[in-house]
Amino acid sequence: MGSRTLRGSAWILGGHAAGQLIRFANNIALTHLIAPELIGLIGIVHVFLAGLYMMSDFGVGPAIIQNSRGDEQSFRDTAWTLHVTRGAVIWLLTFPLGPFLAWIYSADPGAEHLVWLVPTVGTTALIGGLHSTAIYTLNRFLRMRPIVILEVGSQLIGCAVGLCWAYLDPSLWALVAGVICYQVTHTLGSHLLGTRNRLCWDRSAAAAVTRFGRWIWLSTLFTWMATQIDRLVMPTILYFEGLAIYQVALLIAGAVPEAAHMLGLRILFPALSDLVRRQDPTFGAKLRRARLLMVLPAVVALLGLSFGGEALIDALYPNHFHDAGWMLRLFAIAAIPQVLIASSWYALFAMGTSFVPMCLQAAKLVLKAAGMTLGYHFGGAHGVIVGLLIAEAAHYPVIVAVWRRYGLFQPELDLPVLLGGAIAVGATFWT
Repeated sequence: MGSRTLRGSAWILGGHAAGQLIRFANNIALTHLIAPELIGLIGIVHVFLAGLYMMSDFGVGPAIIQNSRGDEQSFRDTAWTLHVTRGAVIWLLTFPLGPFLAWIYSADPGAEHLVWLVPTVGTTALIGGLHSTAIYTLNRFLRMRPIVILEVGSQLIGCAVGLCWAYLDPSLWALVAGVICYQVTHTLGSHLLGTRNRLCWDRSAAAAVTRFGRWIWLSTLFTWMATQIDRLVMPTILYFEGLAIYQVALLIAGAVPEAAHMLGLRILFPALSDLVRRQDPTFGAKLRRARLLMVLPAVVALLGLSFGGEALIDALYPNHFHDAGWMLRLFAIAAIPQVLIASSWYALFAMGTSFVPMCLQAAKLVLKAAGMTLGYHFGGAHGVIVGLLIAEAAHYPVIVAVWRRYGLFQPELDLPVLLGGAIAVGATFWT
């Protein structure tokens, strides 16, 4: 983990900061231009599309990064063929999904729009399935600059189109246009980053991808269920308008652990995979140093949000988004153990195991479902959010038990962070 890692980390952090700033500004602008119930409606579409993405994810990108054959053209082309097929299948599935979701949420105003909205937004899966594997090849060698420029540029174009449309016509079509424009730009741009792909079928390459990705498939399925179960339930409790408010708090608090996961996937995973392939004896020390650089700034940012979340929401968002303030403070606290987990999560994949992360995500799903159920029973909508907070805290000891088995638990870093965070948060809420 030398200069390439540092340069890659700098690009990832810079790109993520720019992307979050664009996303944050776009979200604020949309809340002033478009009705909350429409924002919540498009939000539930994205939740289910993310589920389709994850349920069909067999680890094409990670396989190219981790496998020793990842540099071979036939391997990449076979992986691309699988990716294209996946995108087409996802899009076809959106046609029956739209009416199904309209029926599930029929009690909510505007649910009938889901019939056409889901397959329309679902075209992004078809388009995204065509993006080049050059992205993964560059990531394999930690050449992050072109990837970051492409992602931020595509996001800028998509947001600009969406906001201009929303200004002229504040409707669902404005939200759809921005999403599709982003995906078209990103897919076309990816083919300018390296060797073009073509349809190909190498049986041994396909077997290698599916063998590595079989547990990734289940892991991503459980990841979607564990991370989205709250969004699936919220419309039945708070309607689509309440979901929009809830998502604002998640957007802001989730930016920090999302950055940690992005660094883990884009930087730590390929770097640690290289150390594992070389059987480097300094694996643990280098992981500890990388985690320290990731965790400390993230925790400081989360503590800041736990202190000033309500003031931030009041200053930037319309009055009907006021409730996002207290939600943000709680979500920022819950994200502290998430950051610790994210900083070591991809070490398991680098070691070649995708089964264990799948089990851990299944455990998280069970804990969140139990927390939400009990929380709603005792405290209604507020209780659901408190239950989610407790579930996130309870998931950390489960992770630690696995880390100890694989030699990844580093208490000299984790315990002081948790203790310091608990003291700071306790002092904040006490005052």
